[in-house]
Amino acid sequence: EVDRHVLGGRGNHPAFVFEGDRWDPSKNDGRGGPVFEIEIDYRRLLVETVLRAEVLSGLGLGKGDRIGIWSTNNIEWLLLQMATARIGALLVNINPAYRARELAYALQRSKVQCLFTIPAFRSSDYVAMLVELLPELHTADAAAGLHNADFPQLRRIVVFDPVDPAHTRRPYPGFLTWPELLAAGKTVSAEALQEITASLDRDRCARPDTAA
Repeated sequence: EVDRHVLGGRGNHPAFVFEGDRWDPSKNDGRGGPVFEIEIDYRRLLVETVLRAEVLSGLGLGKGDRIGIWSTNNIEWLLLQMATARIGALLVNINPAYRARELAYALQRSKVQCLFTIPAFRSSDYVAMLVELLPELHTADAAAGLHNADFPQLRRIVVFDPVDPAHTRRPYPGFLTWPELLAAGKTVSAEALQEITASLDRDRCARPDTAA
């Protein structure tokens, strides 16, 4: 659908407007409004989505794989959802209110192979809870992948700053960051990604390969 708008000459038309979850009561003559809002047109949406699809493919993820996101609403959430659709992967949404025990249950049941997360939100320190569940994040080589008996499918955890992913700080050696993902994406050509997307059956929902 996004491609159709861009190819049809409507690339500069707004695709969506994202409003942050912080509210400024002084805006709009006292009626209030979001602290910030970002408008993205179809052309930028296509570019950003394809970039993330290349990143996921460069990490070895593809059709039927499960990619988790543990985060509040933000632009990256939407872009990741669209990117997983381009490679036939399943996006697993994990409740941002979960604590460590609930997170462990969700990860084990969903069998996600890669998890995207923000560092923290309000009183929830997502990084600390992940380190509690996977102590090897303290010392693991993020590029080599994780190996944990309690979460055997989970190989990578990506932390991103929802406001500025490119400048996300690595909390511990075992976490991947956005610049590293960009490097992984460079190993996948636009032609290769197009072939992956074209091979998918748009009339069928993505399913894990293990369920086939």
